Amino acid sequence: MKRISINDIKFHCSVLLLTLAMIFAFSLNVSAKDRLVQGGMTKEEVVACLGRPTTTSFNQYGELWTYKKVPWLGPSKMIYVGFDSADRVATYQEQVIVDDDNNPNSPIARPLPPVYTPMPGMHTTPQMTYGMADSDFSFLYGKVRNADSCSKMDLIQVASLGCYYTCSQCAKVMAIFSFSDERLQALRYMAPHIVDPQNATVIYRLFVFDDDKDKAASIISNSLR
Repeated sequence: MKRISINDIKFHCSVLLLTLAMIFAFSLNVSAKDRLVQGGMTKEEVVACLGRPTTTSFNQYGELWTYKKVPWLGPSKMIYVGFDSADRVATYQEQVIVDDDNNPNSPIARPLPPVYTPMPGMHTTPQMTYGMADSDFSFLYGKVRNADSCSKMDLIQVASLGCYYTCSQCAKVMAIFSFSDERLQALRYMAPHIVDPQNATVIYRLFVFDDDKDKAASIISNSLR
C-alpha cells in the first residue's frame, strides 16, 4: 500500500480549500447577479441577468417567469419576475425555500408564485389586485349558499366564466361545502380567476389533511400556467 506523505495531505487540503473558495465566490456572484433585475427591463435583459426561466405562465395582464436557484452554498430560492402587457418588468420577488410544511410561505410545501406586486413607478390596473366588488360577491355568495345541493356547483361554474376572485372570496365560497372533494371541485372552477394566488394560505386552511392541501396547491399552480 502506498504511503501518503504529509506533503500529499497538504496538497489535497489546499486543493479542497481552493475549490470551496471558488464555489463560495461563484455563489456570491450568482446572488449578486440575480439582484440586477430592475423595473422596466426587457425580457432579453432579464435573460442576460438570470438565464432562461424554469417555468412561465401568463394571464390577461402579462407574463410571469419563475426561477428556481440552487446555489452550492446557502439556501435555495425562488425568483418571480412579472412582465406587463408591453413585455417590460413590472414585478420582482424572491422567496427563500424552506422545506417546512408548517410554513405556509414555503414554495416547496405549497408551490405558488406571488404575482403583480407593482414596482415603484410602474403602471398597473385595478384588476391586478382586486377581485369582485364586495356587493357583487355578497350577491353571488348568497345565491350559491341558498341554492339546492344540485345547483350550487353549477352556479359557481357559470359565475366563474366572467368573475374574478380574491383568495378570501374563493375560500368563503368553498366553505359552503362540507366535504373536501366538493371544496376542491369548487376550487377547480374558481382557481383560473384568482387574482392574488400568493394569499392562498386562507384556502389551504379549509383542509385538514396535507394530501388535500397539496391537491389545492396543485390546482391553483396549474391554473397559472
